[in-house]
Amino acid sequence: MLHKTARPVTRFDAHLGELLDDMRQTLTNAGGVGLAAPQIGILRRVVVVDDDGELIELVNPEILETSGEQDGMEGCLSVPGRYGMVKRPEFLAPNMVFCVDVGVYNEEWGIGFRLEDNCLITEDGCENLSAAIPRTIEDIEAVMRGDA
Repeated sequence: MLHKTARPVTRFDAHLGELLDDMRQTLTNAGGVGLAAPQIGILRRVVVVDDDGELIELVNPEILETSGEQDGMEGCLSVPGRYGMVKRPEFLAPNMVFCVDVGVYNEEWGIGFRLEDNCLITEDGCENLSAAIPRTIEDIEAVMRGDA
């Protein structure tokens, strides 16, 4: 399973929410730092990462450009107790933009929609280019009323 190519997520529904909940719980229980859906037998492009105690969910993430290379010892939650040296990029390239899709599903209404964050990699870190877009119901309603 780990050698197969994961498919993009196309349905942002309650099943995706359940998958993300399960992945967060699995990652937390195992004390890991990252878990991809193929590691638990699901060939979808979904990842949960523990960034210093903050759990980040990535759906259909894409890395378009990297720079440099580093070696590091890594383990895999799919193969407990086994570790090996892994080559990874040193860092993501400045001025690169990557996209993170987040889906929201409302069971009561039976609809789902996708929120897309476009993040710009800078020399100082990451800037969310979509941060000003209203996300909460209150903020969206304020825009619709013309208050924002």
